[in-house]
Amino acid sequence: MPSDEAAQINAVETPAQIQENASRPPGRFVRFRKYGAPALLTVILCGAVAMAIQFTAGNNPPVPAAPQRTLSTSESVKFASRLHSEGLTHFAAGRFREAAVDFQISRIVLFEAEYTNSRIFLSALLGGSAAAIRLKEPEEAAGLLDQLRIALRSLGMSYDILQADCDANLAILAVMRGDFAEYERHRERAADLYGRLGVDSGFSSEWNETASAPRVGRDVPAPDIAEGSDLTPEEKNRLMSFTSAYNFYRHSMDIRNRTYQGRHEDTNILIRSLLDQQKQVSQPLNILRRNFFAPVGHERGREMFFIDIGPALGNLSMPAITTEAVAQEFSEMIVVALDLPEAVERFQYAWPAARNRLLSNGNFYILRGDGRLGLKEQAAKSENWILTDRKPPAILSGQPVVIRLANSIDIYESWDVIEPMIRKICLDFKDNPLLFIFNRSILFKQEKSVRIKIIGYVSARGFHHNEESFDRMGEEPYTLSPSALMRPESETEAKQVY
Repeated sequence: MPSDEAAQINAVETPAQIQENASRPPGRFVRFRKYGAPALLTVILCGAVAMAIQFTAGNNPPVPAAPQRTLSTSESVKFASRLHSEGLTHFAAGRFREAAVDFQISRIVLFEAEYTNSRIFLSALLGGSAAAIRLKEPEEAAGLLDQLRIALRSLGMSYDILQADCDANLAILAVMRGDFAEYERHRERAADLYGRLGVDSGFSSEWNETASAPRVGRDVPAPDIAEGSDLTPEEKNRLMSFTSAYNFYRHSMDIRNRTYQGRHEDTNILIRSLLDQQKQVSQPLNILRRNFFAPVGHERGREMFFIDIGPALGNLSMPAITTEAVAQEFSEMIVVALDLPEAVERFQYAWPAARNRLLSNGNFYILRGDGRLGLKEQAAKSENWILTDRKPPAILSGQPVVIRLANSIDIYESWDVIEPMIRKICLDFKDNPLLFIFNRSILFKQEKSVRIKIIGYVSARGFHHNEESFDRMGEEPYTLSPSALMRPESETEAKQVY
């Protein structure tokens, strides 16, 4: 049975009471190294450092102990699912602190297994926010909900039940902060999405018992993970949503090579932010920068590779104009335009001024080939490099590599073609840190790894296929997902670390 304190927390509160309670000093944030007193549980998972977790005395069931060995991804996900289920049980019984711990450990297990872009992880974020709301910790709840909101958008899940639950908790959080205009905005969004999903939420009415109860989510069974699978089901669904949009053979050469200046400016802005060591925009950017670059300077892209697959080299008036923009701005970066033989052949007939301007960039190279095939095998053949006035570049182990595949194979080919292509790219560049821009998704692979994951997205600019639009639709040029890059910690601890 819930304690008296838990029963009091469970009581329905009016907006005025929620606002008053939120002004009180918050309880302790969930911290792995600073929690409770009596018992000590050391969890070693997936090469993670030992985490000391102490629990307060009582009759609460202990967190299940992990085997003292490195777990496979499948085992880690099953363990995290079990922790999440225990968190739901604790929450339902009014043991919100214990629930918060379970949800947080679940997230750490999944982070160490590189399985953050999954429904289990997202549900643990939601559950953590609900526990924080019950514990009167609005800052903690806000941080978790912000991570959830960005992750859902990054994975194309803006119409998922988790998004409705996220908006519902944001509405309650707004009341805690006394922002009733913000409450109404989130309440309307939650009610609309619940309605679309056919869920009777209680958010279509005024403030009531249902509306004041934070959404903790629902149980999420661990999915079956195939051996050698590198992407989560949610990541696959996101990347798959871009594929097979058009039939390559029904488009003329002019349409296949359609492009315009400034179309992919967001790529330049992302690389510019990474290269600017003084630019401390966000914790995720700092983490990505540390993982992507070795501790040496990369001014203007020095010692970096950029490969643009299908950059419209056959456009007669502005061949590979977006690739040219990268070569011009980052003059010490090796910039390679990889295009089909027919596009390369057509390039010979491009407007002389445009062709000469592109070739005037000494760091620009043309590789004749097929993006669906192995990049390294094609690059190893000297006859595929068509510019005879410059020596073919070589990619060295450890060099940062950026690959862009946008409005090219991504929209023409099926997922059956794309998935093995991505796996081959990861194998080809195992010894390199890899930033991969696939359509609007930003993916990252660490050096010496073949595991790649979605870490964010670029704006809608340049992806309006029927018009030359620069409209970002209210989005930033790029957005990095904190939950994909930052090890789960409380908001207080994160601020201390960074």
